[in-house]
Amino acid sequence: MSTDDQYGTPSTDTDDTATPAVETPAAPDSAQAGTTATHSGRRGRKRVDLAKNSRTARAWIAWIIGAIILIFLLVFIIQNSDSTPVQLFGWEFSLPLGVTILLAAIGGALITALLGAARMFQMRRAARKQR
Repeated sequence: MSTDDQYGTPSTDTDDTATPAVETPAAPDSAQAGTTATHSGRRGRKRVDLAKNSRTARAWIAWIIGAIILIFLLVFIIQNSDSTPVQLFGWEFSLPLGVTILLAAIGGALITALLGAARMFQMRRAARKQR
């Protein structure tokens, strides 16, 4: 008899008396509402349909969201194309307003990421000392 393990990989089972897996809809109040769970009579465990929650599915959704954000940024830059004087550490140059605001936002995000990375490093070092 051939059954699927919890990851959907086919495996052979030598026990002929084992109850075959039965697909039933997940409870609507569960965190995975709308997914299919499999109940194995032998193990009594539930398994979520992994095709809906795979890394590839999440990467595809993230790529689509990123593309939409990029479109909004391009529209923002195109609509704010008036030249603006910028002074930075004694340098003076001119950039479109949309590009200036976008560069300021990217700079703020990089500073935030740097501070977050420093904090994570500090917490990991403290955790190692406690071991």
